[in-house]
Amino acid sequence: MIADTVWDAHALLTSVLAARKPPRVLVAGYSMGAQVALLLAASEPRITHLVTMVPPHIDPSLGEIAPARHMERVRQDWLLLTANQDDFAPVADSRALFDTSPSRRKTHKTFDSGHALPREYLDEVRR
Repeated sequence: MIADTVWDAHALLTSVLAARKPPRVLVAGYSMGAQVALLLAASEPRITHLVTMVPPHIDPSLGEIAPARHMERVRQDWLLLTANQDDFAPVADSRALFDTSPSRRKTHKTFDSGHALPREYLDEVRR
């Protein structure tokens, strides 16, 4: 399902960008959507900005759907939002993804919450 979702998002992005090439292409995702966003960004250099909120930890042994296997290709401007009480997306695992990315402009913000981030996360996204 994850691989198919990434493929669908890539096809949609290709279709949209065929008609027009905007100066900024932002992809955002929350939880499993963040996993999809990371995988899409790793394979799509036309994406310029990335916002991921609490991407779940996926063991690299699960193959192509594990973001950790692709992070060396995530070069977009990136905002990563995590939570320090999240059982699905431990901060240490998200931080490892963040540190592996060669992106030159990236920000990591952690909230004192579980997987459901507090409303203040929207302020970070807007910034």
